[in-house]
Amino acid sequence: MAVRCYIALGSNLGRRELQLRFAAQYLDRHPEVKVVAASHCYETPALLPEGAPEAWNIAYLNQVLAIDTSLPPLSLLALLKECEAAAGRKKTAHWGPRELDCDLLLYGDEQISLPELTVPHAELAKRDFVLVPLAEIASELMVPGRGETVGALCAKLSSSLALYRRRTKVMGIVNVTPDSFSSRADAREAIRLIERMAGEGADMIDIGGESTRPGAVPLSPDEEWARIVPVLSALPESRRWKVSVDTYHPETAARALAAGADMITMSAVGRRRRCGVMWRSIRSRLFSCIPLPCLPTLPYGFLSKRIRWRW
Repeated sequence: MAVRCYIALGSNLGRRELQLRFAAQYLDRHPEVKVVAASHCYETPALLPEGAPEAWNIAYLNQVLAIDTSLPPLSLLALLKECEAAAGRKKTAHWGPRELDCDLLLYGDEQISLPELTVPHAELAKRDFVLVPLAEIASELMVPGRGETVGALCAKLSSSLALYRRRTKVMGIVNVTPDSFSSRADAREAIRLIERMAGEGADMIDIGGESTRPGAVPLSPDEEWARIVPVLSALPESRRWKVSVDTYHPETAARALAAGADMITMSAVGRRRRCGVMWRSIRSRLFSCIPLPCLPTLPYGFLSKRIRWRW
């Protein structure tokens, strides 16, 4: 018979949202586990002991899952440890940062006291980053051994915990071309546009040197690079925003990355035959690359092992 359990997830290393999503998917794939509810994500400061290294002070993203499982408590605990390891968590100091933390908060109405497992979780009533998301999905649940609901415990903390809302990334597009449909600029005008976009908060600037409008005359890699290089070379080395170069020429991609571009956007409209050439030329170096219309033509396994997203 399935037991309703509650799992706390936390992450403050790597892509935190993806780590939490991975944990939910990992658990749900197990034949004896079904994820039935998930709270929103909440961002909180790291909980650290006095004298902890400043490098540990990285904000956590927290979430609580409700699951139904037929696994006994210790088997479920083992599965949570497997999930942490699968997410890349390595053994570190007790309070140190981690890719993923999975804690068993409640296992039905059971009270468990073992050397390796305490349920309800020993710190459940003290931590708003656990109680607030738990109350979101199970406010009326009675906590075994306490005679109070999750909501009542949460109210005692007077928490000001806020929902985590990921800010949308903004890309500014600059075409160093005389014939694009979206914008037309020479190198000098392109640099002014980039300065304006960066000043207005763009997270990435995408630079293109060849028009893909219908009827546009294709450029050679050298012709395309001649348009792009004056702009790339004028950009500040120290900048908070990323730079991508839009090209389907592997020669231009290699030159751009060597000149300081952070990634390549490959919008090879009508030129899909070049996609394989592009990937063969850069795949061994694990460069960031976003193949736009070409994405469905490339195997997912190949992409997932080689694309590195650096935002």
